Formats: sequence, C-alpha cells, structure tokens
Amino acid sequence: MIEKTGKIIKSLFIEEVEDSAAPASSEQPSPASAQSSPSPAAASSAASNSDVKKMIDRLSEVIASQNQDGFDYLEYRNAIKELILNGQPESTAFLTVFTTAKTLGVTKQSLVESANFYISLLESENSEFNNELNSAKNSDITEKENTIAMLEKEIAKSIKEKEKLEKEIQGSKDKLSSASSAFTAAYQNIHTKIKDDIQKLEKYVK
Repeated sequence: MIEKTGKIIKSLFIEEVEDSAAPASSEQPSPASAQSSPSPAAASSAASNSDVKKMIDRLSEVIASQNQDGFDYLEYRNAIKELILNGQPESTAFLTVFTTAKTLGVTKQSLVESANFYISLLESENSEFNNELNSAKNSDITEKENTIAMLEKEIAKSIKEKEKLEKEIQGSKDKLSSASSAFTAAYQNIHTKIKDDIQKLEKYVK
C-alpha cells in the first residue's frame, strides 16, 4: 500500500507537468483520449510551473485525504509507475500489475470505479475552486469595475455640466458682444450728430 500523504499522491502525477516538454512515447494515444485529454502543457500555458505545482499540491492533498482502503486505483497507478521506471513498457506494466492485483480480489470494474471516485473528488474540488474564484472576483474585480463605472458616470455627468457651462459662457459672451456692438453704434450715432451740430453751430451762428 502507498503512504496516504499528499506528497506521495503528488508524485504519481507531478511528472506529467515537469516532463510535459519531453518527447512523446512511442505508444500513440487513442483518438478519443487525444480529444478529451488536453496536454498539461496546453492546460497550463497561461500559468507558471510553480503555480501549477501549487494547485497539484492542493489536489493531491484532497485525494490523499480520501484515499480508499485496500488496493485501489492509487495503489494500481503507483505499481504501474514503478514498473515503467524499471523499464517495462506501459501496456505490459498495466497488465502485469492487474494480474497481480487480481489475486487480491481486485477487478477491472473496481479499479475503474475507484478511478471515477477520484475523478468525482477532482470535479468537486474544481467546483469549489470556481466558487472561490467567483467570490474573489465579486469582492475584488467586480468592486473595482463598479467603482470605474461610477467614475465614468461622474465623468460623463461632469462633461455634460462642462458642456452646459460652456454654452452658457458662449451665450453670455454673445450677449455682451451684442450689447457692446449696440452701445458702440448708439454712441457713435449720437456722438456724431452732436459733433455735427457743433460744427453747424460754429458755421451758421456768428
């Protein structure tokens, strides 16, 4: 039996991230598995290796905390890993370990059910993580987005107020300009007539 710790569980999967850039094995994946299981490199293209490993630590701890008794999928995977590290082909390792496991009462169906059990744990953790992300988004990103929206409304309001004031200023300038022009015209009209009368007075009255 493997030790029920996150560190040991992690060792069953971590090499898939660390060796994601290594050359592909000679055994080709089936079309179905190729379509449904994107490579870790593709899945983590937007994240650093350290961040991916932190998340693997988290998921490994979850799996370790729910490790089933007896020889289940995790023990099966661990035994397969050991044989592959010792040079056995993957297909041979899968069959060899299963043949041995059958002596313990393990069946193909029980291994599949065990693997699906851990899949359900991962899916549950995935749901919880997404809830955490949404909560963080609501408390951080959404709050800032709302603040920006409020500022944009205030800016729009200020722009409208500015445009209103500019129109009022232009209206006042137009009124003052019109008043100035009217006063100048009136002033020149009367001023000219009075000056005219003075000239006529000087001319006609001796």
